[in-house]
Amino acid sequence: MSTSDNLKFDLLEQNQAQKDVTINEALIQVDALLNNGAIDKDLTTPPTTPNNGDIYIIPTGAASNWAGQDNNIAWFNQIWRFIEPNEGMTIWVNDEDVLYTFDGTTWVANGTPTNNNKIFTILAMGQSNMVGRYAGGDATTNPDVYAWDGSNWVVATLGVAPFYTITANANNIAHSFARKYQQQYGGEVRIILSAQSAQPIAEWVGSGTASTMYADAMAQIAASGTTKIDAILWHQGEQDRDLNGGSAVQYQADLNTLLTQLRAEPTIGKTVPFIAGALLDEGSNSWDDRNDVLTTLNGDADIWTGTASGADLASIGDEIHYNGTSLHVLGSERYFEVYESLPYIKRESSGSNESSIWYQSGTTTPANTTTQDIVRTGKVSINAGITHAALDVDPADTADNATILVGRGSGKPNIKSSDSFMLVDSLGDGSGFAGMHYYTNDNVILANGGGKVGVATNNPNTSLHVEPRTGEPAISVGRASGQPNVKSSDDFMVVDSSGSGNGYAALNFYNSDNVILTYGGGKVGVQTAFPDSFLDVKGENDEVKLKVRASATQTTNLQEWIDNAGITRTKVDANSAFSIGDINTVGIVSDVLTIENNFVIPSSESGSSDDITNILGGQNGMILVLRGAGGQNITVNKNAGGTGALWINSNFTLTSSVDTITLIKNGSVWYELSRSDNG
Repeated sequence: MSTSDNLKFDLLEQNQAQKDVTINEALIQVDALLNNGAIDKDLTTPPTTPNNGDIYIIPTGAASNWAGQDNNIAWFNQIWRFIEPNEGMTIWVNDEDVLYTFDGTTWVANGTPTNNNKIFTILAMGQSNMVGRYAGGDATTNPDVYAWDGSNWVVATLGVAPFYTITANANNIAHSFARKYQQQYGGEVRIILSAQSAQPIAEWVGSGTASTMYADAMAQIAASGTTKIDAILWHQGEQDRDLNGGSAVQYQADLNTLLTQLRAEPTIGKTVPFIAGALLDEGSNSWDDRNDVLTTLNGDADIWTGTASGADLASIGDEIHYNGTSLHVLGSERYFEVYESLPYIKRESSGSNESSIWYQSGTTTPANTTTQDIVRTGKVSINAGITHAALDVDPADTADNATILVGRGSGKPNIKSSDSFMLVDSLGDGSGFAGMHYYTNDNVILANGGGKVGVATNNPNTSLHVEPRTGEPAISVGRASGQPNVKSSDDFMVVDSSGSGNGYAALNFYNSDNVILTYGGGKVGVQTAFPDSFLDVKGENDEVKLKVRASATQTTNLQEWIDNAGITRTKVDANSAFSIGDINTVGIVSDVLTIENNFVIPSSESGSSDDITNILGGQNGMILVLRGAGGQNITVNKNAGGTGALWINSNFTLTSSVDTITLIKNGSVWYELSRSDNG
């Protein structure tokens, strides 16, 4: 019977009887999926008292009636039924209030990246504007953004420690930046917030690394188990204005000292982005002198620093503190734009000391990158004015020097190339090498790609072209010179088992592209050069065409046919009697019988009697014989509850070992062929 493409509904056949059964089955399944959510996705055993219409997502390793149904959707209608999801199927999970989507391998919560093994950690420092004390702007919580609360990593939630707790949903620069980063790049983002109102920069540098606020930041890094900071966000300077006795010159010196201290920390290093934020420039309370210092970060010698603009942003009315909406814009837009503009951006870390770096055109390679990987998303050129490939390397001069040199020592290359050839030198001294010669038609003797490979020919016309020499095989694989194991000529291939030419099997290729022995799209012929099926065995006269025997003395043609599970499906005994497999005793579970063989003895789940209301397993068109066990009364129920899958003449009880009922499967329904009440 034909089925639909996605949900595998049985489709109506022409002149089909009982069309209502097929249609109702499909409608019930649609009813289970529409206007409904999965109750749970973490249960490993089915609930004991499910209701019709209940659906669950089955986790890996489920047991009982859910065994072997990993990631499938289970839905209950008298019995458990299953739907195999396609990639992109989405369903709401009720007990989590989360929407999950199947990505082809597993169920992923919407918004959760599949690369959540990557961790990006932010250190946020400063005074009141970094504390973030005012509500406004987007206050959404992202389940993949975490904050260190002094004791644990918790989901970063505005209004909950370590963020400002007095004002509900008070916005925060670091929180907005982190959510923007996670949305852009995925993974897990972490925030360490070390900020306090009314603190001058001296609290970070006045006593060096022992300064109160600086020491607090380093202590939080250590306590949280963080081994690598990926970005530093800084917003501070209001407390250092001229009204408090500060000066722009001193602030510049202190800011440089802070950067020097941070760059010396093993968890930070010299290449972590440091992004500051401009102070408010509103009304009569001008911060031009401090902002002039901060904006020097955009052009100083440290190319991994920058300053986010505060232009057109508003205060709460005091000309000092950004309002909540402006704090959100600062973090999610202004700070993030600076971060992405920096010539070096770290986008990957997993708690170890690894990094990936991007260099913008024209920037200088930093001196401390000797142990780091250099990654470019675009093309990379070395000595090339115009880049033609992902990596384009031009020779340093016109002399006969190697374009790329990988050597054990100076003057001893392992690999080098010139205009017309590449030399792979296994010894490193030029005496042992393999040459790969490139021709004008872009074909090579040894190649991997869109060209062709030629052996003993400069003009290969196939993917691999081996040109034989006169009187020699085209390909020879031998144990010793002159003793090939495999060789070929124009019309045959010889596989020589002895290596001497005395014992071999010939594989003969004909014009029809069929072969005597082959694996692939052709056909296999035995005693015929023109097979008309995948395996064509031709006998002569009255000979048996196909004989399968366990030993040479057996006379049966086909003794047993056993499937991959080791179950006998068909059997011919020594007297040529034919049977359809072994008799299996199968236990009834919740009035359901799950079968694999054609001949089954049902066994009661408990006690001396039981019912069968449904049969699972089997293939369309399969014939099933149920036999009584003796000492048990097993009743096969007709159309149980009006929706059962057993369409028999009437209920039938197997009371003895000589009672039988024979059924045939059509779609999902079993129909009665015959019954025998001999007990």
